[in-house]
Amino acid sequence: MIKLIRDEEGIVFEYTPISGVDYIEELFENDKIVKISNTFFFSSKEQIQDYDEDNTDDYIYFRFATIEGDYYKVDGSMLGVDYDLYIFRQISVNRKHFVAQRNISIFKRIFKVIEDDIYLGGDKSYFTLAVLNELVKKFPNTYELNMYAMARIDYILNDYIDYNLNPRYSYESYMNKKVSKPKNNVEEIDINNNEIEKYEYLLKKLRSMLNNEISYSEKVWQHEILKVLLLLYPKYIRVFEEVPFKDVYSNKNRRLDFMLVDASGFVDIVEIKKPNDISIISKNVYRDNHVPLKELSGTIMQIEKYIFYLNKWGIKGEKKLNERYLDELPENLKLKIVNPNGIIIMGRSNTLNNEELADFEVIKRKYKNIVELMTYDDLVRRLENIVYKWKNFDEN
Repeated sequence: MIKLIRDEEGIVFEYTPISGVDYIEELFENDKIVKISNTFFFSSKEQIQDYDEDNTDDYIYFRFATIEGDYYKVDGSMLGVDYDLYIFRQISVNRKHFVAQRNISIFKRIFKVIEDDIYLGGDKSYFTLAVLNELVKKFPNTYELNMYAMARIDYILNDYIDYNLNPRYSYESYMNKKVSKPKNNVEEIDINNNEIEKYEYLLKKLRSMLNNEISYSEKVWQHEILKVLLLLYPKYIRVFEEVPFKDVYSNKNRRLDFMLVDASGFVDIVEIKKPNDISIISKNVYRDNHVPLKELSGTIMQIEKYIFYLNKWGIKGEKKLNERYLDELPENLKLKIVNPNGIIIMGRSNTLNNEELADFEVIKRKYKNIVELMTYDDLVRRLENIVYKWKNFDEN
């Protein structure tokens, strides 16, 4: 049994060997070191003779730490390391802070990482007792080590032998329950409220815009909607307007209203049209189907052709775009034309009945591999759902 006792000179290490102290005395007579719990190392010079004369049991005592200012100093040689440990005098430590399961030396592992004198607590603290306790708690126990060994065997044998046990699953399930949420040193901010305020503001603004559409010019409307889009699609970092490109088939120069650039440099296209009470699908049915009206089908066709032209422009187009926008992009980011996607925002869907909405959904899904088609009511619902998400987000 090991006990750490504080006295006027520092900390005394009290040890009660199961087999008695004779073997230790024999080691000291031969100028050898005694190793205790594979963690503590003592020579005869650390031994305290007659420390407790009233104690008749088989005890042996060592001077484990001396006092230096506000700290107890443990010489590194007693822990089998090259650096010293300083323990704040107001902190109380015991065996569990030094020895883990299977006699693993905790501080020996820590010193391998830090490679310097360690101050536990106090003004010079590397880390606190609470951190050390957390570390002790997370050290693998015997059960965990056995499970890990079984899991490693399973990794090798399962390709060759069929058996019912699943050691890997058992180990991973155990670790998932044991490992807590990682801590970080980044100052916490109230992310939830910030996100809620941001998206509630956008939702309020979008509703106001839809109620006062007539007061916005087409250009101003598009710029305001782009602000919403960049938040709904955080992968995009930049929007370029009136982007020239080459139609290699007709040898004509054409222009994109807006080109989106994602964080990897890939470009996409967006078409934004004011609602203007535009009908997007027919009220009448053709063979029991509500079909897209001219404004919608024409916009889809236009964006599909733009995508086609951009792909054909290819490497030459990438070079032209990068030369043009070199000073407006982050350093080392290159624009890339690789099967661009399109986004179309137009019209309203709040007046559609269930059959019309179902047919409109079929239309959207038909083109979704090329174009994401949204009405302004889709945009409103998406913002509402994002606000709901952040209001119900579980931080834990």
